[in-house]
Amino acid sequence: MRGHIELFEIHLAIEVWLRAVYAANKYIDEQAPWTLRKTDPERMKTVLSVLFAVIRDLAILAQPFVPAGAAKVLDQMAIGEGERSFADIADADWFKRFVDEGRTISPPQPVFPRIAEPESSRAG
Repeated sequence: MRGHIELFEIHLAIEVWLRAVYAANKYIDEQAPWTLRKTDPERMKTVLSVLFAVIRDLAILAQPFVPAGAAKVLDQMAIGEGERSFADIADADWFKRFVDEGRTISPPQPVFPRIAEPESSRAG
């Protein structure tokens, strides 16, 4: 993705980003952490940790395209402003530090408003 951005191939960068988003959604559906909560709480923690890391990386990568929205996501995740560069994605120890520091995340709030389809445009 970074190479596409450096070459100003924005449409290709966004395509790569979206594929990662779809893979994360598939992971959520396949792992079903809401079910693991009852059957395997330790596995649920692992799944949620992986998702947290993926969402952080996706938000960092989204900054060139939706800077305000990405910042809101990272703020809610308690990711400091000095921890949001592309280089920070390669930091393998960030999550351990995050946990060791006892950081907590804010209750999730919608970042992008839901666009309601006007009643008159719905097929009927």
